[in-house]
Amino acid sequence: LQLDMCGIGSVVVRSGCTGACMARHFEGLTQPLSRRGPDLMGSCVVNVSDGTHVAGPQLAPVAKVTPEAATCAAGPPVEGVEETIAGAAVGILAHVLSMRGRATSQPAVDADTGIVLGWNGEAYSGLPDLGLGDNDTNALLAALAKADSARADATEVVPKVLSAVRGPWAVIIWHPRSRRLWFGRDFFGRRSLLWNIGEPDTPEFLMLASVSPSTDAGRWEEVPATGLHYVQFPDATAAPGEGPSLGRLDWGSSDVFPRPIAPFNGDIPKGEDPVDADVGAPAVEALLLHLEKSVRRRVQWLCGREEHQASPIPEDGVVPKDLPSPRSTLQPPAVAILFSGGIDSMMLAAVLDRVLPPHVPVDLVNVAFDNPRLNQRGDAAGQYRVPDRLTGEAGVEELRALSSRPWRFIPVNVPFEELSAHRDNIKRLVRPLGSVMDESIGCALWFAARAVRESRGEGAFGSVVLVGMGADEQLAGYGRHRTRFDKGGWEGLVSEVAMDIDRISSRNLGRDDRIISDHGIEARFPFLDEEVVSFLNALPIQCKVDFRLPRGIGEKKILRDCARTIGLRGSADLPKRAIQFGSRIAKIDGAKVKGSDNM
Repeated sequence: LQLDMCGIGSVVVRSGCTGACMARHFEGLTQPLSRRGPDLMGSCVVNVSDGTHVAGPQLAPVAKVTPEAATCAAGPPVEGVEETIAGAAVGILAHVLSMRGRATSQPAVDADTGIVLGWNGEAYSGLPDLGLGDNDTNALLAALAKADSARADATEVVPKVLSAVRGPWAVIIWHPRSRRLWFGRDFFGRRSLLWNIGEPDTPEFLMLASVSPSTDAGRWEEVPATGLHYVQFPDATAAPGEGPSLGRLDWGSSDVFPRPIAPFNGDIPKGEDPVDADVGAPAVEALLLHLEKSVRRRVQWLCGREEHQASPIPEDGVVPKDLPSPRSTLQPPAVAILFSGGIDSMMLAAVLDRVLPPHVPVDLVNVAFDNPRLNQRGDAAGQYRVPDRLTGEAGVEELRALSSRPWRFIPVNVPFEELSAHRDNIKRLVRPLGSVMDESIGCALWFAARAVRESRGEGAFGSVVLVGMGADEQLAGYGRHRTRFDKGGWEGLVSEVAMDIDRISSRNLGRDDRIISDHGIEARFPFLDEEVVSFLNALPIQCKVDFRLPRGIGEKKILRDCARTIGLRGSADLPKRAIQFGSRIAKIDGAKVKGSDNM
């Protein structure tokens, strides 16, 4: 697939929109968005009253954005449209980074229906005309236009198309026939989208952006991923003075917008016997297959020359080991893993090894911080011998014993002074989240993503880093899960895991996306593939975890069994350790600082 990473934004003005006004808003969004999409920039302004597309305001080019690219994706100005739009107006802005092949200009506009699309996502499946060599932006726009041309209920067109898409996304869509500006994030919230709702007495009704401008970051909040949101504009029959209004269509609230994952199996185990081998072993094999397919989707066509590429997934879902790939001449491999040597990152590495040809290198990025509070003796030799460094080094040796692949271990050592120099920018990206823990995790991810970009060479963009988020929530990997089991038994544990899965979208994936993409790197989450989550949701809890077993064995038991099945031994028994503690950035400002404190 040809996939683009983007920074998208929108401005909704109640009335009296001028080119200068829209340009001012776009200028404020351009700098933070351009770091996500440094290849192309486009903008488009829609006159809501008549649906015409006005050429976007010309903006000063930013880094890697040429003046030729800073134009409206809709083409030249529409004749007869005045500079000032008397009624409501919608401006859409997009900065694009091409992950493979030629970048597709955005916002994308369908000339026949007037639909305008700002898309930041990867559609791995769910679009009828999406072939292996196609661009998902174009395929999504075509699917929207086709559904709209079928004259279905206007309010159902956008949710019906988006509900079929599998993969991470954030989207902004102007749909003329419903007079709605639709926007939202995928079910898990894997891509960032923020909103700033205007005050009643201001011309600006709403602003949207992948990343907030630094000037007014305090006014922005994350768009909830609980459903698809829209701005409804009144039609000609509306009462005088009636303006736009906000609405939302929740996941699963309508047949046209079903939840993309299977329901959670809340059955409570009976008796004290362990899981039978004839039940547990097939589940382990099935999970391995689902993880292979998930990782394959996320690296397919990313690696450079065709002999570097992962094999495509056959329609029947059975992945042969020796399936050949077509030939092409692209860039060198660009796949990395955020790597601690723990069970999650080791499994991602081992599964990736089963997906890519054996000669393709994989970068294992391991972050360590100089924490003066813990290094008071000034031990230069040992200041970066943090827990994650030790398990990371052991993990890469285990991988090398398992496979002859070129595993490139990339130790990232962050001096305290360098951390201090970048913390303000990292805090801006973390916002609107604001805890010390959010900042600590954000710092680890930011320096890891920078190392991935630097490993590709000066000015390189478009790499992918696989991260293990989502495994702990689904497989009871946190310490509080064991505590809940100790106090409430299987019933308490089932309740806790079900709650964690339901609130994944409201936690931190938007933060992680903002942090990592600041370097033109894209985060991908194999454990949060819709098929993987559906498979795990369908399993009874005792197939996934058993807290009657010791720490490091009972939690995420099915994943540890997968690790042993494919030859991993040492890492299969490592207990959970959060990245902020493993990299030693936690409590860097003092022992009394708590992760829940405001940063």
